[in-house]
Amino acid sequence: MSDPAEEFEEQAAINDLTERVADAVSRLPSRQQRAASRVLLKRVDNLLQVVEAFEAHQVTLEVQEPEDEVEKHRLQASFSPARLALAKELHVDLVLYNRPRHYRPASHKR
Repeated sequence: MSDPAEEFEEQAAINDLTERVADAVSRLPSRQQRAASRVLLKRVDNLLQVVEAFEAHQVTLEVQEPEDEVEKHRLQASFSPARLALAKELHVDLVLYNRPRHYRPASHKR
């Protein structure tokens, strides 16, 4: 069984990050908000927590794909700038996430 103090700290860190992400998304342009919310909602474990945080920050949640192909394409195209803006706001180095899975730094190669 896990240490309750560690579990508490981990949950507090998750809560803080969820709030920071919701706040950062709320400052994006409307279409980028919708694009980011669609992607994030597909990838999170605790959907209720994210939905509550987004609603608290008045972020429009985009759950279903738009039926209009043009709007669908616009949302897809809007995710890249949204991702860059969120990474900048949250101080995330995207270089760490853009490497191929099989990539190993030179110091770890045999």
